Amino acid sequence: MKKIKKSILFLMLCACLTSATACVIGGTSDASTDTNSTANTESVESTESADNTDSSEETEATLFQSIAVSNQKTEFAYGEDFTCDALVVQGESETGDLTAITGYEVDSSAYDAYTVGEYTITVTYGDLDAEYTVTVLPSTIVASLSVTSQTTTFSVGDEFIFDGVVTATYEDGRTETVQDYVVDASKYNAFKAGTQRVKVTAFDVSATYNVTVEKVNKLRILMIGNSYSDDTSRWLYSLAASLGFQQEDIIVGNLVKGGCQLDWHYEYSQNNSHQYYFRMDENGQYTHEKPSSTGETLNTMEEGIQYYPWDYITLQQASQLSGKAETYNEQLDGLVEYVKSKATNPNVKLVWNMTWAYEQAYTNINFANYNYSQGSMYEAITKTVQSQIETRDAFCTVSPAGTAIQNARTSVMGDTLNMDGTHLSRGCGRFIAALTMFCTLTGYTPADIDYQTIRGYMTSHKAERGDMTEKEFEVACESVTNALAAKYTVTQSKIV
Repeated sequence: MKKIKKSILFLMLCACLTSATACVIGGTSDASTDTNSTANTESVESTESADNTDSSEETEATLFQSIAVSNQKTEFAYGEDFTCDALVVQGESETGDLTAITGYEVDSSAYDAYTVGEYTITVTYGDLDAEYTVTVLPSTIVASLSVTSQTTTFSVGDEFIFDGVVTATYEDGRTETVQDYVVDASKYNAFKAGTQRVKVTAFDVSATYNVTVEKVNKLRILMIGNSYSDDTSRWLYSLAASLGFQQEDIIVGNLVKGGCQLDWHYEYSQNNSHQYYFRMDENGQYTHEKPSSTGETLNTMEEGIQYYPWDYITLQQASQLSGKAETYNEQLDGLVEYVKSKATNPNVKLVWNMTWAYEQAYTNINFANYNYSQGSMYEAITKTVQSQIETRDAFCTVSPAGTAIQNARTSVMGDTLNMDGTHLSRGCGRFIAALTMFCTLTGYTPADIDYQTIRGYMTSHKAERGDMTEKEFEVACESVTNALAAKYTVTQSKIV
């Protein structure tokens, strides 16, 4: 009985143990199942997230019907790099809503900054694209300037004229005729033969070109003056003839009134007074006193002016007043107007004959105006001419005989160029004055003159003969050369 009970109890205990073991194993399984389930769920979600990231742009683009661009830069200067920094790109849905988007691409490969024109720019977003047009504008920067069809050859005495065509070439190769330009002819000297430079400027760019001023082989001049114009004119014809000028192209006239000053000339012009000896060198003949058309010995100023269509007419002040600025007044202006009004050549040019200082040993009362100082007189003359003649547009040039004479006085010749303290010597003195005027008006230089040839003309002059040594000739040529280069400054001679 006891054995049966023990057996029953043992069986019951085993059954309990078996049941308890079965419960633990099931819980564990459930927990494991739950864990695996969570892991699988996370794995799926992770895969879906990755798929969504890769295809977000395509998915979003699929939502748009088109893309639109705005705020784009559409005009570029010539040579400017393309830029789209301010560009705004938006996607447009079926309902018309606009959404700003990024991640787009811009294709500007067709753009050429150095070719003027229009270019298409393409913006791409997924399968969608939009285009807009940009323009490279013509350059506003001028690369060069050119001048064509301009007059480049002038004769001595000719005023400069500009009649050329100015063309601008831009950086982009485009050309344009320029209307607004500035011509700088300040280096042009109508009375200096040779090559000279002219500058034309527009858009802060300049072009230069050369002009040639050629010597002239004619001398048709009337001097209105006094005994000093007699000194100056005496060898003009001989100089021209020595260089082979044709007789018909050498006409030298001189209206002489001894000691005549500007105010007297003006008065005589207004009264049409017979006051002047009219001396002429023409057709190889010299006339010391050409009679008036009325038969009188003395001529009027008008008769002399209208005798020939002169190319040049010269004026001068009387020696004693040549350095007195106050005597160059309204009467001079009136005289200028009179001369112009009576001239038969509408292109006649007025020239000032700058006279010379007295010999230092001269004792005439007229010298008292300059304290009996040759240096003071010369300085007064040059200052007055600069302040009273150079500032008047009426005169095209000044013949600096006074400086040429003063230059020669620094040479081996010293102060020996006057025959009476005031008038120039018949040889070298007068030759210097004439050579100065001749070179001023023709463009020839002293170097063009041959000593033996000119001496032959001087020693055979029909009215009055003159002569000079070869050394004096050298001094004369040097003095005139220096005076033409520096009109109002004494240049020390090297012939000492």
